[in-house]
Amino acid sequence: MIGDAGAIDAAAHHQKIIGFCCHRLFTIAHRVMLVIVAVQARSLAMRTEQGAMSAMQQSLYRRIQHHPLDRADHAQPFSAKLAQQNGWSAAYARRVVEEYRRFVLLAIASGHIASPSDAVDQAWHLHLCDSRDYWEIFCPNVLRQSLHHEPSRGGASQDRQYQLLYQQTLASYERLFGEAAPADIWPPAPVSSRFIRLDTKRHWYMRRPELPGLRAGALAGAAGSLLLTACATLADIQGPDFLAGYLAALVVWALLAWRWPRLSGRWDRSAEARLPPSLDCYQTAYLAGGERRVLDTGLLRLAQYEQVSMSSTGMVHSLPSAGQGGRHAFERELLRGIGKAKHYLRLSNAGRVAMRSIRQSLEQQKLLFDTVGRARRDMPVLITGALLWSLGAAKLYLGVSHERPIGFLLATLTVFSAMWLFYLWRRGRGLAHTELGRQLLQLKQRHRPTRADSREQTADGFALVGSSALDGTAWAHMPIGSLPTGHGGVSGGTGSSCSTNSSGSGSSCTGSDSGGGSDGGGGGCGGCGGGGD
Repeated sequence: MIGDAGAIDAAAHHQKIIGFCCHRLFTIAHRVMLVIVAVQARSLAMRTEQGAMSAMQQSLYRRIQHHPLDRADHAQPFSAKLAQQNGWSAAYARRVVEEYRRFVLLAIASGHIASPSDAVDQAWHLHLCDSRDYWEIFCPNVLRQSLHHEPSRGGASQDRQYQLLYQQTLASYERLFGEAAPADIWPPAPVSSRFIRLDTKRHWYMRRPELPGLRAGALAGAAGSLLLTACATLADIQGPDFLAGYLAALVVWALLAWRWPRLSGRWDRSAEARLPPSLDCYQTAYLAGGERRVLDTGLLRLAQYEQVSMSSTGMVHSLPSAGQGGRHAFERELLRGIGKAKHYLRLSNAGRVAMRSIRQSLEQQKLLFDTVGRARRDMPVLITGALLWSLGAAKLYLGVSHERPIGFLLATLTVFSAMWLFYLWRRGRGLAHTELGRQLLQLKQRHRPTRADSREQTADGFALVGSSALDGTAWAHMPIGSLPTGHGGVSGGTGSSCSTNSSGSGSSCTGSDSGGGSDGGGGGCGGCGGGGD
């Protein structure tokens, strides 16, 4: 019995030791897991906050963040003065100040000319006003180089250039800081603005109401009033006189119908809206060449991935690697449409669902008109044409009822009816770019690299200009781009910028400033140039 009791005690003792060891091991493992999670969370926070910054850039950013802008010895802090001058809330002004710090880092570390948004530009202006702090402390001690701000030389070409620079700045922001720039401070596109200084203690100010289509409607109304007035005196106008005036009116209408898409762009309020930060190659292809360009771009990308091959006769064959699927929804849908093999000319209906999604994305970004938007844009031409036709028909009726010669008028009205039907048919075909879409397309075409160093650059170039981008490449033999495509568009843009040179050599930058306002990067002055004095 004594032996059994001793064995039981020994077993219990061993169990206690084993339990204690297991508990200690569990505690150690738990603490190790907590340390690993903490390290990973800190690493993720560093990546989110500082994106792809190098150690030198992180050191510079810390110095910029630690530089006091809201100084305790000032009765009105920097952010409070910024809020008062721009009519902002205190919280918004403080956020703008932090974004200004980030912009300064971008100006130094992005490796390209940087362009501020309007809000950031206002903070920069205010900092420049404190010249002692900016030039004697901030630049030499914090940045350790100069960062200049110069006015624009003006002109449409610079405006378009700085729109591109603004887009590059937004891309660098996301790359360096690991997140997209806040849209309320950094609009996705430079917004054209007009600013004046106003003493709010002596004057009231009020936002101007937006009245879409007011000018176009006024034009159509004025034309209708003139035509209705003419109808009241039709019986008193001699046939030859009426015919001469009617022919002149038809010529004016034809010119108006031909140029209206561009003329209406000057009144297009969406041109002041936001440009998307970037478009993928399929959105670019649709904007530049319509559905056929998207199809050709998809075939090119699949050929680059070695998922399809295309013979000189136009037969498209799926390769064994096609089972992996495409990298884009349109590519996957196109592969399903190709099957094992299909002729190029029979692929026009392939990828319709993804194609519709691409178009809708461009319409949502105000780069293309939807059906309602196109009808609203063309309404003045449609109404004026209908009134002109009604006027001719009324005169024709009067001529028949009074038994007067109507041969020339009937021929003229027949020709005008044909013109009218052709216009209705033509407006339903092709792409309807907004002014914003034309600006973006021209911007991309002007700044397209002349040399493609990668498959992606080749595809981007093809999306913009078609088969000419394949000259001298491994895909030049592909018989794509041989069918008619849609229409492109061109127009101007605006922007502002800044540049820097870490080597200390002088450089400069510009932005647009016309009409007493600001057009670039949403800001009123151009940008900055870093370097030596």
